[in-house]
Amino acid sequence: MAQPNNQTHYAALGVPENATEKEIRSAYRRLVLRLHPDRTGTGSTTEQFMRVNEAYQVLIDRERRIEYDRFLALRRERETAVPPRQPGWRPPQANPAAILIEAANALSHGNFDRAKQFADQVLLIEPANAIAHAILGDVARSRENLQLALKHYAFAIQFDPFNRTYQRRYEDLFRLVNSARTSNRASAQARSGAAIVVTSLLSGFMLCYVAIARETPMLENVPLISSWSVGLFVMLFVNGVILGSALSMSQTVDRWESVMRSSSGRLAPAAALGLVAVVNFWASALLYVFLGLLQNSFTFSMSRLVTAVAVLTLSYGLMSHYSPTIIASQTVLWGGNVLYVGCLCGWIIADAFR
Repeated sequence: MAQPNNQTHYAALGVPENATEKEIRSAYRRLVLRLHPDRTGTGSTTEQFMRVNEAYQVLIDRERRIEYDRFLALRRERETAVPPRQPGWRPPQANPAAILIEAANALSHGNFDRAKQFADQVLLIEPANAIAHAILGDVARSRENLQLALKHYAFAIQFDPFNRTYQRRYEDLFRLVNSARTSNRASAQARSGAAIVVTSLLSGFMLCYVAIARETPMLENVPLISSWSVGLFVMLFVNGVILGSALSMSQTVDRWESVMRSSSGRLAPAAALGLVAVVNFWASALLYVFLGLLQNSFTFSMSRLVTAVAVLTLSYGLMSHYSPTIIASQTVLWGGNVLYVGCLCGWIIADAFR
């Protein structure tokens, strides 16, 4: 939220930053009596009155005040991090809109380092650019730097308060960070442990079923999966749904929406990897590792998801080795496809209740 001459809401009301709610209300009433256009009989104080009213609306609301204090802290942090400029210094002349497009492109291709570099360039020219802060928030969130992501989302909200995407991402992250600090942490850990135990037990049951079941192949004329039975396919998909739900409920992965789409509205690399995984999971996993090493684009959510599916796929391959009808190599090569799709479905479903 732009403020004239960098004046804070506290300064507009003439109260200290640790002012109580009572002090804020008292200062507001005093200024309203002095500045209200109906009382002064002139419009010369209208702008100042609106500024006071805006400050009051933010500071009297507990949640908005917390967000605003975060905004002030980050602004001061950035100001102290920038070295003093020589007299007559001017910011570099460049087109912020063009640089933002480059930042969004880099983010959508998983090149987080370049996305951060371009977003930082924009902020040198336009410190109040909400999109640049949102991009930096996405980069920090993908690398599990939740505090930094929270700060940038708070900035984005201040500069673009009507953007619901920024608001949702801030609120989701705020609840997540708060739950780790409060008494809810024990219950969250209990839920996480329960999800892992239930998933392990159900997965063990399904793996055993694959090993001992004697079912007729359902697609004998399809060479790649000629030994697959209906039971194997169902076990793979259902196990994937259970795994995806457990990863989401235990907060081992971030929210589906945040992983698959950036704050700028573009599809994230995870969405493209998901399409590749439908064709072949191992090709998708290799592509993810290759791009991660090349561009430093690993994200904590995708890394955990890919690892979990890979381990479970190999487990099904091992149990298929003991099956009298299923060819283990077919399960290893193509079982990940079904598991991955099931994981995505479970992830989406669990997010709806998370």
